Amino acid sequence: MTMEIGGYDISIKSGVTDIMFHFLFRAAETLWPDGVLEVEGCVEIIALRDLHGRIPKIPSSFYLYENAEAQEAWTRDGLTKKNANQIISVTVDNDGIDFVIDRPDGGLARFIRDDVTPFFMFERAHDR
Repeated sequence: MTMEIGGYDISIKSGVTDIMFHFLFRAAETLWPDGVLEVEGCVEIIALRDLHGRIPKIPSSFYLYENAEAQEAWTRDGLTKKNANQIISVTVDNDGIDFVIDRPDGGLARFIRDDVTPFFMFERAHDR
């Protein structure tokens, strides 16, 4: 499932907890009410609104898409000018979490910078 999406990387260097992931999925759902999740190694595409209790552990690599049509377009066509801002690639390892988005000044960058990062940093500070 690994695909090259190009774009801009945003890294948060901290341990990642289940609470952070649940927040990320809920926040992504507010950004993209019809959003879907594709987890590396998993055949099923899951609607963000149907995630409650469906992800038993933190996945190491996954994609969040604006909707099912965006997921299908990425699978079929790869990166195009039309679908560049309809995906967030997420990779998790022991060092933290990395997001790849379309560009550093767009709506997805603001979403990660203004909504996700502050919560992750707050949760990290209070998880000790």
